[in-house]
Amino acid sequence: MNDTDVMELDKSQSIKQSNNLTVARYRLTKREQKIIIAICSQLKKNADEFETVRIKVGDMANFCQITCTDKYTAVKTAINKLMSRTLQIPKDDGGWYLTHWLQTAEYFPDGIIEYCVDNRLKPELLKLRDAYLDTPAAPLIEFRRDYSARL
Repeated sequence: MNDTDVMELDKSQSIKQSNNLTVARYRLTKREQKIIIAICSQLKKNADEFETVRIKVGDMANFCQITCTDKYTAVKTAINKLMSRTLQIPKDDGGWYLTHWLQTAEYFPDGIIEYCVDNRLKPELLKLRDAYLDTPAAPLIEFRRDYSARL
C-alpha cells in the first residue's frame, strides 16, 4: 500500500443522504456519529458503488476532533463498534429494513484504516435525485451532544 491510495479528509465536503436515512432508527455515541459524518462527507455522491477507502487514523481523529491521548485506539474502537451498529431504515411501502454502517474495516500497522460502507446504504447515500438532505459536514462535527447532528 502506498500513500497515493490514502484519502485526505476534507471538511468542506457536504453530506447528502436520503430522508429515509435521516429518520432511520439507530444509536451511536458522539464519537461514532462524528466518524459517520466524516465517512459520509467523503463519499463520491454520483458513484454507482461504494469504494473501499483508506485513511490515516490520525487524520480521522483530527477531522472528528478526537482529543484523547490515544487517538489511534479511540478511532479503532469506534470503527470496530460501527461494524456491529444496526440501522432500521423505513421503506416507502411502510416496511423497513436493517443494515450496518460498514461492510468491511481493516486496520494496518502503519496507522491506516481501510473501510467500505455497507452496500444496502447505496439508495440512501448515492445518486440521490429527490427526497434528500444536503448539508455541510464541518458544522456537524462541532456539535457536542450525541443527537445534535441528527437534528
